[in-house]
Amino acid sequence: MIYYFQYEKENMTAYCENAILRMPELLRQEFGRISRPENRLEHLLAWSLLEKAVQTEYGIDSLEQMDICRTEKGKPYSRAYPELYFNLSHCESACACIVSSGQVGIDVER
Repeated sequence: MIYYFQYEKENMTAYCENAILRMPELLRQEFGRISRPENRLEHLLAWSLLEKAVQTEYGIDSLEQMDICRTEKGKPYSRAYPELYFNLSHCESACACIVSSGQVGIDVER
């Protein structure tokens, strides 16, 4: 299933302050290493969209429950749900994610 979210940066500040608290520690650490606030916002919204997708499609309550890890090459995956595949994409004003039972990819551009 594909999920897409288009937004205006100015309207997302309050949302992001709460959303980051729901993210797994691995992702919070990654967000902390992103120097530009705009890029942090893009990443956070893409991961939040994935959280919404897995809640809706698979009944998984949170990304924390998925036990997100990264491969040696940096690709994220769920250790708790290895049969669940996902991919994220984001740009300046939109983000997209796809979740599936097979390997998938997605790209969104301005």
